[in-house]
This record gives sequence, C-alpha cells and structure tokens, in this order.
Amino acid sequence: MTNQESIPLWGRSQAGGDLVLVDRRLYAIRRRRPRLWLGLAGLLLIVTGLLVVGRAVWLQALGDFLVYRQAPHAADAIIVLGGGSGERSALGAALYREGYAPLVITSRLKEDELCPGAAPAARLARAGVPAGAVRILENPRSTYHEVLMARALLQELGARDVLLVTDTFHSRRAYTIFSEMLADIGVTITSVPAEPEWFKLDAWWHDEDSLRSVFNEYAKFIWFYIGQRASMPMVEEQPS
Repeated sequence: MTNQESIPLWGRSQAGGDLVLVDRRLYAIRRRRPRLWLGLAGLLLIVTGLLVVGRAVWLQALGDFLVYRQAPHAADAIIVLGGGSGERSALGAALYREGYAPLVITSRLKEDELCPGAAPAARLARAGVPAGAVRILENPRSTYHEVLMARALLQELGARDVLLVTDTFHSRRAYTIFSEMLADIGVTITSVPAEPEWFKLDAWWHDEDSLRSVFNEYAKFIWFYIGQRASMPMVEEQPS
C-alpha cells in the first residue's frame, strides 16, 4: 500500500491544471476555466467604443443608402409619386418644361380631398404643365399599388423609358419596387429624386421627422422583400 504520508497534498500536473486532493491516495486534475468571457467582454467594449466614436459616419451611411440618384435623360414619361411636400411636383414640372418627356403621370390620394390645391396635379398645373399632358393614378394605397396602376397605364401608352420622381429618402425603395415590377414588360426606370426642405439628410438622427422617415423606409424596405414581392393581394391592403 502506498505510504499516504509520502504523497504531497498539492502538486503541478503535466496537463497544465492544478492537482486537487481527492483523498490522501487519489488525485484529480482540475482544469483552469478558459478566460474566453474576458475576451468577449473586451471585444464588446471595443465595438461599442467604435460605434459611439464613429456614430456620425455610420448614421450618415444609413441615410445615404436610401438615396438613389441618376442623371435625367429623354424618356417617354415622368412619374411623380403621390405625397410629399411639393418638391416632387416642382421637380416633375421642371423636367417636363425642360423637354425630358412629353407626359407626366402622378397620383391623386384620398387625403388630397382635404386640400385640393396641394394635390400633385394642382401643383403641376401651377408649374406650367398643361392638363392634357398629365395622367392621374386614382387613390393608390401604397408605393407598390402605385406601380401596379402605373404598369397598366405604361403598357397602354407603350412607354419604355420612365423618369421616377420622389423624395430623396424614398428614392431607393421606390426605384427598387418600380424597376423590379416593370422589368418584365421592358420598362426602364431612372431615379431622379427631389430634395424636400424639411428632410435633414446630413443629420437625420437629430431631427424627429427625418428620423421617423428613415426608420419607416427601412421597415418598408424589409416588408417589400418579405411580404409584398411574395403576395400581391396582401400588398394591396398595406398602407403606404
């Protein structure tokens, strides 16, 4: 039998752990716990610090991503999406006056009845676009619904090249929806966004209205990809 008195109570293991006395005859190796959590905590602190220090950069990038701008060129029609605070109609009218297209397509929304003078068609008329050069999409309920209505009209007109006018922060989503939904009928979309005075692109996170618009756009972008593209009937019931 092993002499218990000759066995040391503690010793170093060859496996890199500590020897722990089980009884005076048997020993077990207790492994040191890895310090992985310390590394993760340090990494989290570094990432958090970078996000805080560089927040202006990545916040600006989030806003910039929503803007999709292309140079205007001669087209068959100009589509001015409904809504906005007047800059869309002003830009659409300017493009018409400069001869980029002989026709302007715009929307008449339900809420335009509350203030007819602020409706896109009324703004276009005041900006010099004759009534005969305007086509109206009646009461679309979303951007997706607008493209469905515009699709039928463009096919009827035989249009193949369209300038799309909306607000800057709405331009990438609008371009994505229109270009994807009209590609199969051979219609090319060019995004020419207007710049609303109230939207603060360079500091949208400091302005309540701009902040709300950016978050709404990203939410609606996600909805388009997970819901609208998959089911047309569901889309038509969604608010804009």
